Amino acid sequence: MGDYRQGYADTTTTTTTTMPHEGEEMMDRRRYDRSPEGFTYEFRDVDLTNGEKGSGETQSAKRKSRFCPAWLRDGDGIDQGWKPFSMTTPILLSLALLSLLVAAGIETLAQRSAARGGLALAPTQDDIPAAAMFAYQYVPNVAAAVYSLVWNWVDLDVKRMQPWFELSQADGARGEDSLLLDYPVEFLAFVPLKAAKKRHWPVFLSGTIMMLVFWVITPLQSAILGTGIALRTSPMNIVNRSQLLPVAEQAAKLGPEALMIGYSMGWLNGTPPQFTTHDYALLPFYIDDDPSPKKSAANWTATTTKLTTELTCWPAQASRRGPNTTMMDFLNGQGCNATINFDYHSTTYMMQYVGFYGSAYSSYFLAGPQTCPFNRDVVHQFLAIWAKLKTPPGPDASYNLTAMFCQSHYYKQDVRVTINAETKVADPNSFQALSERKVLSEDEFNSTAFDFLVANGMDYGAESKIRDRPFQIVVEQTPRLRSNNLSWPVDPAIGYALAGQNLSMEAYSDPKTLQMAFDRATKYLFSAAVSRLLVNTTDFSDRTATSTYPLSGILVSRSFSAAVEALLTTCAILTLALLWLCRKAPCHLRANPNSISRLNDIFRNSPRVLDAFRKLDNAGGKSLHNLFRDDNFRLSRFKGHDGYELSLEYTASKDRSSKECTSRDPEPYYDPIRPFALTRKMGIIFLVIMLSAAAVIAWLKSAETSNNGLSRPTDSFEVLQLLENYIPTAFATLVEPFWVMLNRLICVMQPFQDLWAGKARPAKSIDTTYSAIPPQLTVWRALKARHFVLVAVCLVTLAANLLGIGLGALFNENIAIVKYQQDFVPLRAPLFSNSSIDAWKSLLGSNTASTRYSDHFTAALANLTYGTPLPPWVSREYFFMPHSIADVGTRRPTDTYTVQTRGLGASFNCTPLPTLELPDKPAVALNLSCSDPRPYLVQVMREDRKSIDRPTGFGTMTSCGIPSTPWGETRCADRFMYAWGRSSSSEKGQGVIRASFAECKSHFKTAMFNVTVDAAGNVLSYNQTGDMQPYLDYEKGEAFCKNITFIADDHFTCTHSQWRNDTTADDWMSYLMSEVIGNRTFLRPNTPVPDPASLSPVLNEVYGLTFSLLLGLGWDLVFDATADKSAVTGWRHTEETKIFLDTAPLIITLAILSLNVAVAILFYARVTAFVLPRMPTSIGSILAYVAPSRAVSVATKGGPWTQNRTFSFGRYKGVDGLVHIGIELDPHVVPIDPKALRGNAGLRSRFWRRLTRRKNSSEALTTWL
Repeated sequence: MGDYRQGYADTTTTTTTTMPHEGEEMMDRRRYDRSPEGFTYEFRDVDLTNGEKGSGETQSAKRKSRFCPAWLRDGDGIDQGWKPFSMTTPILLSLALLSLLVAAGIETLAQRSAARGGLALAPTQDDIPAAAMFAYQYVPNVAAAVYSLVWNWVDLDVKRMQPWFELSQADGARGEDSLLLDYPVEFLAFVPLKAAKKRHWPVFLSGTIMMLVFWVITPLQSAILGTGIALRTSPMNIVNRSQLLPVAEQAAKLGPEALMIGYSMGWLNGTPPQFTTHDYALLPFYIDDDPSPKKSAANWTATTTKLTTELTCWPAQASRRGPNTTMMDFLNGQGCNATINFDYHSTTYMMQYVGFYGSAYSSYFLAGPQTCPFNRDVVHQFLAIWAKLKTPPGPDASYNLTAMFCQSHYYKQDVRVTINAETKVADPNSFQALSERKVLSEDEFNSTAFDFLVANGMDYGAESKIRDRPFQIVVEQTPRLRSNNLSWPVDPAIGYALAGQNLSMEAYSDPKTLQMAFDRATKYLFSAAVSRLLVNTTDFSDRTATSTYPLSGILVSRSFSAAVEALLTTCAILTLALLWLCRKAPCHLRANPNSISRLNDIFRNSPRVLDAFRKLDNAGGKSLHNLFRDDNFRLSRFKGHDGYELSLEYTASKDRSSKECTSRDPEPYYDPIRPFALTRKMGIIFLVIMLSAAAVIAWLKSAETSNNGLSRPTDSFEVLQLLENYIPTAFATLVEPFWVMLNRLICVMQPFQDLWAGKARPAKSIDTTYSAIPPQLTVWRALKARHFVLVAVCLVTLAANLLGIGLGALFNENIAIVKYQQDFVPLRAPLFSNSSIDAWKSLLGSNTASTRYSDHFTAALANLTYGTPLPPWVSREYFFMPHSIADVGTRRPTDTYTVQTRGLGASFNCTPLPTLELPDKPAVALNLSCSDPRPYLVQVMREDRKSIDRPTGFGTMTSCGIPSTPWGETRCADRFMYAWGRSSSSEKGQGVIRASFAECKSHFKTAMFNVTVDAAGNVLSYNQTGDMQPYLDYEKGEAFCKNITFIADDHFTCTHSQWRNDTTADDWMSYLMSEVIGNRTFLRPNTPVPDPASLSPVLNEVYGLTFSLLLGLGWDLVFDATADKSAVTGWRHTEETKIFLDTAPLIITLAILSLNVAVAILFYARVTAFVLPRMPTSIGSILAYVAPSRAVSVATKGGPWTQNRTFSFGRYKGVDGLVHIGIELDPHVVPIDPKALRGNAGLRSRFWRRLTRRKNSSEALTTWL
């Protein structure tokens, strides 16, 4: 009866195999026929009783073959023989395709990263999606671990099958190339070299791939991805642009408010208005659909107009009018003559700025029909003079003189520029000129009004204009110039020219320096003026702009990704080559030779081979190799009673006679093999490495915690990837091979350990199939066999992959604030003295253009109105004793500094007093007492300002000051009064005044603080560390502190109060309060008098701010300079990109390292019995252990009774009647005592054993026959 299966026809129609038992030839004839569809069908003779003439495995293969084409099976049939599934086409082709797909995926990610600047982009690293961060940290390592595990499986099968491929050759193979091969236990790095020498190309290819996967691809893949910053550019639309106001409206805007902005920019280091710098102004543009995230620092790029100004200067022709006169004439060479009086006595230097137009606020001017006729050029000219007195003052005094005439020019230019989206400050390197520079004409910009403002410090007609008190006066600069020794009064423009300059007065004798000073002042005052002349418009054509913003994301390293792609492609090519070799390789195996019992089935049919190995049971591995390396062995097939069976054919080499082992007596003592990996020395080394690794990681974590991160050794992205990813992963890939090697040795040794223990059932010994799969995957088989130590080692070997995952994701970078110790030197000690307070009072009472010191008010205005930073070491509550910072010039400009210093301030505690309604007529008597100081303010409201000055309709007035009588008989120095009045009089001299009052007392306060400042000393934050005290604790400290607050109170007095019908602030305090509140409701005349209780917190805030400014602007005078000032230590804070150890990978890493340590201790602490004369890692080694025994006799083949027999390893009398060492059926085995072997003891133990051998002779029977 015919049976068929689909497949490929074998070109050999007959197969002849010699059965060693019968010595007869048997022919296996098969018939093939090809169907019309192109398939080949195989017909066989089938016995209806016993089925197909073959083994059970053959029948199974036949059934499978009906549904599986031959090209997919790779020889799963009779002719090709059995091969592991991992070496079949589906697996190897899938691996090749997988390698190419992974390479393509990496290239796709690299291309997307290059095109977009990164992957999973987000405003900050903390905003990157958790899924993306998880994938970045773990997926590459997990994928590499799985990929290497699969290749480990393939590599193991290729290595263990190579001997069978060699034995299945038509001519067989030499012993050293077949039976004696032990590739699976060879060190990974040596396998390709050894295989190449032997021309075992499948092993060479798989070993090469394993090396690439294990030691190159796995570590490198962890370095492909990293976090970093990427720039994204997106288009956007401009919705509004600004343009200059019509010229007719510009004069009203060019007032002292613009100069106040300039004062902030020049003297207070204030930030210029948006879209301006100290050198130019840009016409603003505005966006309402910026695509950048809110947390990103975006830059806008668009076209706009750049407005600039510059000076052209030339020397003035100076001449003295006569020999005994102080009058000097200065000619500009264009018909203008300025006459200046050099009559100054008490100072060394004089500087003059003489503009074309003059006013009540200027000393000199050029304009005049006789001195300087008007024309379009001269109206924009000014005279600048620097002079130094060389001789004593007088009519014939001589001077060092530098004088020049300068003319201002104004320009515009279309540009393309990039600005910071938040600060609106332009990048100076981004300007692209789109047009030639053109003159900014008088029809576009009122340059005449601007020049007038600069020359006079006020606008034209300022005397009659109603303004808030800060803008009714020229911006005060005289106190700022006190150290310049200049003649007084100083022209306003001189102060702006000297602002922010650290030059000596002598430096300005150089004409270039003098011109640069005035050119700089003109530029930043022009920028300040332009900021007040803008109006928005939507009538424009160019609306295009772009936004460039940084995003944090996952970056793909081009170099590492290219390297891994090349390696994966190489692996794919090598895999295809391996596939071709595996399909080509012959194999006669019928089943998986993965256990000792299955090898015995082959050995049993090979009597000549058994005879050759029977005498070598206790031979070492080298001895076996030397004896059989040149002998020929061949795996053949024959048809037995139960189907097709296998046997080994043996042909001795020509020089066998010289190597032949003669009959010998059994040796009682021998050196058992001790694999170094199984010894305690190796265990100690491994434990030291693991504990050291855990200690290093713990130390790194401790250092990271204490230092807020680990410092980066370099800024190179690739080098950092090597240090943070490659090296840790490489360490993990070195740990895993150790466990794999150890696991493999245990898998090899475990059956022999059970056999040595005695009476081992086949299922736990000779039938175990640990060698068929990667050792780390034998956990289930070991668990079923109750080999728990092997289970633990398998688990820790698998966990070694998690170590690579954890170490690969352990180190990550982020920006952190790091602090270092820093030395500080106090500039003054917190001590007042009579001399220091007198010097300070001299500053406050010095000659000023406004007749009253107001520098602290101006600084407060700039801070509250324009956001100008407060002076160094000043906060809104305290002035902190200043320190110089050592080596600050060598630090980063963004660094901050923390030092413990004393803070000084004052509180303004106000108590509401009852409201009064007063008749609007003079009081008959003025009864002032400090217990009720309200009459003092009533006097101001009712008598100090005549009724004729009161406006019609509703009126409002604010009065404040220290209560006192007009002639000072009574003065309440410890309190300060505020009053807010309202009047509803519709006619002059009529109506009732309603007033609310607040009685305030200032209290000095001081404490120790930890203060954080920038490099310039600007206060960023502070934290009180000591108790608050009402005065400085030293002799007369309390008196000095009270004096300081009294002087401060006196400067708060309202000196220009008057009735008004609008919300104009007539005093500095009211103006500053309105800036704090954000409105002027408390000044509105048609509202009820304000509630003092609601205004008291505002009064306290403003007072505290101005008091700290008062100290901060005069600290070099008010504090005693003679007191001792010892250096102190603080901290420097700098922003650095640091390396951090992530918590989850850290836990994984330490847990796996701890598991490694625990399992290593468990394994190496147990007693390992070394009784094998050689490692059973090759076919020949196992063969020598069973050759003399009954386990390979024909009588033990098959039968249910064999499953109940047990086996042991020890000494036994073999079938040849001689004593051997190996595997034998019980009860023919005597166990070996490891202590009785000479290799298991030291020198002293062996000597003692020899002395006591006779005494213990009876016990020797347990290990010797």
